[in-house]
Amino acid sequence: MLQATSGGLHYAFAVVSSVSGVVLGLALARRFGALNIYASACWVFFAAGVAGLLNAVIGQQAEVAPAAFVATSNVVIFIAALALLVIGVGVLRGARELVPDGS
Repeated sequence: MLQATSGGLHYAFAVVSSVSGVVLGLALARRFGALNIYASACWVFFAAGVAGLLNAVIGQQAEVAPAAFVATSNVVIFIAALALLVIGVGVLRGARELVPDGS
């Protein structure tokens, strides 16, 4: 019972975090006029969201091993976390595309 519940929670988190990664990554990346490290991190965050959605869709298939889904999900979440860390550094440094006007 516990394994099924934790598997369902992990799957739900993978889907929700992937959708939010796609939306947030694309919204932030479109604000940049030139490609720099912060814009690249936004595009990586977007790509990690797409990869997470693909992993969730493929992970629903009965033939796929649950361990492969979890391992792939963990790698995608790790990459997204690194991209979000770089975006956070950009916010702290005051990158004009990442902070509101007048801040």
